[in-house]
Amino acid sequence: PSAPDALEAGWLQLEPWSGAAQALKQLQPHCKLAVVTNCSERLGRQAAARLPVDWDVVITAEQAGVYKPDPKPYRM
Repeated sequence: PSAPDALEAGWLQLEPWSGAAQALKQLQPHCKLAVVTNCSERLGRQAAARLPVDWDVVITAEQAGVYKPDPKPYRM
């Protein structure tokens, strides 16, 4: 029962996958970059900010009103 609270408490200590920032920076000149997440608006934006990337868009389940795999967040 305490897992969700523990996850949120340590949210900003979670590290992005190794090599993610470098891969995204290489992609950026060639395409738009987006995050689509099942997180709340607050946690989704905090997670996206953990990478030094200028995202074109960040879409959260809270913003879309539905969770993945519903296509609506991807279409946004």
